[in-house]
Amino acid sequence: MEGVLNTAQTILTGYDVTLQRQIRSEERAWRAEDLAYRQHEREVASQELQFMLEERTFLAAQIQQAHVDNARALWQRFVNRNRTEVQEKAEQLKALSALAALLAGFALVSFLEFQFVVDADYNRALLPLFALTTSITVRSTATRLRHAVAFSKWSFPCAAPCMEQDG
Repeated sequence: MEGVLNTAQTILTGYDVTLQRQIRSEERAWRAEDLAYRQHEREVASQELQFMLEERTFLAAQIQQAHVDNARALWQRFVNRNRTEVQEKAEQLKALSALAALLAGFALVSFLEFQFVVDADYNRALLPLFALTTSITVRSTATRLRHAVAFSKWSFPCAAPCMEQDG
């Protein structure tokens, strides 16, 4: 009986060793799969981190570009406003010069067209008085024009170089 027990114990021990080897090989396979999965997870996390860093960089560049665009829009609005003001001042100067030329022309033409018939009884002070009022009219018109140009230069300095070039 002892032989049968020894044989049974040997068979059971062999069977136990075989099962333990099989379990160990399965655990090794699971462990290898687990390590591969963990390695894959690290790679995915690294890729996600790289993506997030690139996204932050992109967003920072986009914000910076938005600041540049805003600054450009503000500058363009400022330039357009200045251009409009320059055009308005130029139109005012044109109108003022046309008015001054018209008044001066009327004053000179009226003086030239004034026909004196020289007789013995005309007032001798009338002709010099008329010439004096005509010259005062022309002079005051020229003075107003000069003051308007000076005011335009003072109120809008960027138009001054253009006016100095024109004369």
